[in-house]
Amino acid sequence: MAKRNVDALWSNSMTRRDFLKTGLVAGTTLVSISALGSLAAGCAPAAPKALERITVQLLWIKNVEFGGYWAAIDKGYYKEEGLDVIILPGGPQVDVLPLISAGTSPIGLHGGADRFIMSVVDQGMPLRCFATNFQKAPSALMSLPEKPITKPADLIGKKIGLQTGARGPFSTILAIHKIPPEKVEIVPVGFDPTPLLTKQCDAYWCYATNQPYMLKEKGINPVVWPSYDAGYKFYGNICIAQPKTLEKNEDMLVRWLRASIKGWEYNNAHLEEIAKLTVEKYGQEGLSLQQQIWENEAQLPYTESPLTKQKGLFWMDPKVWQEGIELLVDTGQLKKKDAKVDDLITLEVLEKAYGGKTHLL
Repeated sequence: MAKRNVDALWSNSMTRRDFLKTGLVAGTTLVSISALGSLAAGCAPAAPKALERITVQLLWIKNVEFGGYWAAIDKGYYKEEGLDVIILPGGPQVDVLPLISAGTSPIGLHGGADRFIMSVVDQGMPLRCFATNFQKAPSALMSLPEKPITKPADLIGKKIGLQTGARGPFSTILAIHKIPPEKVEIVPVGFDPTPLLTKQCDAYWCYATNQPYMLKEKGINPVVWPSYDAGYKFYGNICIAQPKTLEKNEDMLVRWLRASIKGWEYNNAHLEEIAKLTVEKYGQEGLSLQQQIWENEAQLPYTESPLTKQKGLFWMDPKVWQEGIELLVDTGQLKKKDAKVDDLITLEVLEKAYGGKTHLL
């Protein structure tokens, strides 16, 4: 709920007529308008406190994938927390993990918990996850209806279009199902699914909430096999910061997360409104309104889980992180076998942001 402005509260609740009806003029002392002016001048409110400016680094371009953050800006939730939030776009050439590790921004949004785990454990990046927007990573394999790929056996002998960052997760899926890498042909692709349409690949690695709807606009209904269903059970779009930021600026992170939660609660209740707001005001140029509406609708179930229904959006379970560590170790993706969840995540920011509640709006 938006904070009421003090000046507006005074003018709306105590008009001049109301004031003259009070005992201040009913008694023996009549307060003149000029005296009131002097009184008001002597009791002028202090200048509003300057907002604290912070930057947040996105993993992808500015679109409705980050709709809740646009809502938090537009509805004034960050301002209520004393924050002026500047959101930096990501994209194919932006790697969030080293940027946040280097201190370019205090907060980053990173796509996959698996690479985060490996970067922190094997490479020693000074990072912690303090919340997660997607309860499961929305990565998926997309294929055409005439040649669907919906189970591990379907991968054998097929050409799979992968971006560079998708090779790790796909290797994990192959390892889970004991499929030798040489049984699959990897085709390098970008973030445009055209190679699938031109039959350069039989399946294309995508975000289940994004590229399938690019094809839907063309009248094509692709078959989508979520990586989560294939055994790749990791969180997605995680919120990360340096340990020293958590130590020295925890209050700022709490305020940012509290406002962000409100923004996502609003987004999830107003999907079409925020999609339109993204296209018209906050997203990059050229976004399709219909595609953005579809994407916002598609990502709704990714933001929710039994845990979020019990505790609220952005919550995460240490057991899921532990299972992720074990999966990466078992499939040979993680070198160190003694990785500890406590070295990867903290729940303190979530606990303080919610303050014992399960909803903030």
